[in-house]
Amino acid sequence: MALEVFPTFIIVIIISILMASGTGLTAERRQQECSTAHLYTEDGKIRAGCAMKCNYGSNGYFTNSEVCTDAPDELFNRMKPGHNYTCQLGQCGHNAKCQLSGLLTGCWKL
Repeated sequence: MALEVFPTFIIVIIISILMASGTGLTAERRQQECSTAHLYTEDGKIRAGCAMKCNYGSNGYFTNSEVCTDAPDELFNRMKPGHNYTCQLGQCGHNAKCQLSGLLTGCWKL
């Protein structure tokens, strides 16, 4: 009985290790492979929306009250680098959307 349990136990450990390694990338490396669109203000960088696009796995969203502006991809992609725009500020909310506050600020794309 002990001999039957031992090989099964080792197989379970090996499978657990393989599953934990995922694609072989560390969590830090996977995070580096994700990108978010940013705009810039006099106070620094803000998120253009709350979406995160990742090369590995599924895309994600920020829901942790980070400062953002609601700029859909099509609008962000049409913005000219270095041109001044007016952005409405907000915070990434629980529904992965930028909850706008009504506060306006100058912004630009690099």
